[in-house]
Amino acid sequence: MAPTKILAVGDVNGKFYQLQKKLNQIVKKSGPFDMLLCVGEFFGEDDDLNRKLMDGQIDFPVHTYILGPCCPSTSAYYPDENAEITSDITYLGKRGILNSPSGLTIAYMSGLEGKEGL
Repeated sequence: MAPTKILAVGDVNGKFYQLQKKLNQIVKKSGPFDMLLCVGEFFGEDDDLNRKLMDGQIDFPVHTYILGPCCPSTSAYYPDENAEITSDITYLGKRGILNSPSGLTIAYMSGLEGKEGL
C-alpha cells in the first residue's frame, strides 16, 4: 500500500483563489495528494466569496477537510455538525476522529472548541 500523501495549511482567511492556485502548482509538481487539511481559519470576511465557495463555484484539486471556526465572526459559515460543504470540501465538526480510506486515523479538536478545551 502506498503511503498517504497529505497537504496541511493554516489560515486561509477566505483567500480561496490564492489557495487554489498554490494547490494546482503543488499538485502539478509533487501530486497527487490524498487530502488537504485546513487547520486554521478557512472562511474570510467577504460574504460573496464565501458563498461562491459554498455554492461550488470554487473548487480545489485535492479533497479538502476543514476545521474551525477559529473566530466568532466566521462561525455562521460552519454547520453545527460535520458535513459536506461541497463535493470536495468537508467540515469535520468540532471534534472527533477522521478515518481516511487509506487507513490513516486523525484525532482533532476544532477552532473555538479547541480554545475552550485548553
